Amino acid sequence: MTTETTIEALRSATNLEALLALMRNPPAEWSLAYERTMTELPTFGGAEPPNTDGVWSWDEQRLLVGTCRDDMRIEDRAESEFGRGLYEVSLDGVRRGCLRARSAEHAIQIYASESQLDSERLTARLMIESSMRQVAHEQIEKSCPDCGGFPCAC
Repeated sequence: MTTETTIEALRSATNLEALLALMRNPPAEWSLAYERTMTELPTFGGAEPPNTDGVWSWDEQRLLVGTCRDDMRIEDRAESEFGRGLYEVSLDGVRRGCLRARSAEHAIQIYASESQLDSERLTARLMIESSMRQVAHEQIEKSCPDCGGFPCAC
């Protein structure tokens, strides 16, 4: 089976369950062609998650996640740790912290509930995952212990 035929077979899946079944039990003739097609998987609606590490496909409510075909599973987007991006949260333009969330709105909601701050004054932006991850962790470690800001907002 060629790579094109394998991609066509995977794209014929009509939902996450059908795609998962194909991925868990690929026909023997797929072999190398199957491995080359993992980035060509179809999606079934809904926004692309902010972080697609370990996310293979999705629909509006769920994610197909895993590290290899043996541990692939379908998880609810709202409950899954997969697909969350690293968001920087600011209060009136002053950086307050970073956290993992499904969206900027979700980051604001989490931060507002944990800090008891007015969500109307909070903003969040998705940080670039690869190069910014280490910078964000370093900044969190250097944050002011009183206000949590970097630089200090006290």
